[in-house]
Amino acid sequence: GIARSAMVGQLTAAGSVLGTASYISPEQAAGGTATAASDIYALGVVAYQCLSGHRPFEGDNPLEIAMKHVREQARALPGDIPPAIRRIVDQSMAKDPAARFQTAAMLGAVARQAAATLGAAPPAARVSARAPLVTSANLVPRA
Repeated sequence: GIARSAMVGQLTAAGSVLGTASYISPEQAAGGTATAASDIYALGVVAYQCLSGHRPFEGDNPLEIAMKHVREQARALPGDIPPAIRRIVDQSMAKDPAARFQTAAMLGAVARQAAATLGAAPPAARVSARAPLVTSANLVPRA
């Protein structure tokens, strides 16, 4: 979504658009232009949220949240997150765009390598804990 308010207008030049404050990159929050590195940052925020169960920065209004992206470091991810995954999220959420993965392809390659190292099965091979196990006995028609 697009966050527009009188407070957010103080962050950027008149008439410009600011992305959702919870996922905005520091350079965008500071009034800079969005780049591919901004998208990497936002993806890092999504990964952080998925792994921790909360957004890296919270606040009472979009301006406060956006400024936290500029000025603060996110709380550490839970201790059970493997170090390789922590490094991916940390690099994706680096304050300096030049320190982030330079392309989504590069981020994807590193993530796939980490998954292989951790012994993760490809997404298609995973079985949801809530999904019933399909066996040949389940497939036999009942009379």
